[in-house]
This record gives sequence, C-alpha cells and structure tokens, in this order.
Amino acid sequence: MSERSRVRALIGRYDPEGLLAIGAPADEYDPEAGDLLVLVHGTARITPEAVSRVWLRWFGGSAWPESRPDQVAALAAELEAMRRSCGG
Repeated sequence: MSERSRVRALIGRYDPEGLLAIGAPADEYDPEAGDLLVLVHGTARITPEAVSRVWLRWFGGSAWPESRPDQVAALAAELEAMRRSCGG
C-alpha cells in the first residue's frame, strides 16, 4: 500500500466531514491526504494542531477539529508514527 493510500485510509477511518458515508468516492480526501503526507515527509513532529491547520485549510468551516479532538489527536499520532518510520 502506498503512503498516500495509507494516509487516505487513516482519514477514511474517521470520515471527518461525513462525505464517505453519503457516497463520496474513496479519493474524496486526496487533497488533504497530500498535505498530510507532506507532514509525514517533514522533520517536525506531527501534532494535533498541525493536523487541524491542514484540515481547516481545506474545510474552513469544519467543526471536526474542535468537536472531535480525540480523533484529531489519534490521526496526528498515527501520522507521527508514519513519519518516524520513514526516518523523519
């Protein structure tokens, strides 16, 4: 599985905007996955705040970061684990 597919799967697990649940295509969150993948390839620790910044860049009115901080923190932790395994 490619890194992009792994990030897409992580986002899909939470479906933050509920788009997959209403029938959006599997690649619906690809732009966000691309930005999160940039973090995975970076050197800075991936924090919930970093994930929230990426998310709000794409979904400015999203309630997800504030309404589900547990999910944001879990996604950040999983992305950070990916970053470390990539040598970041």
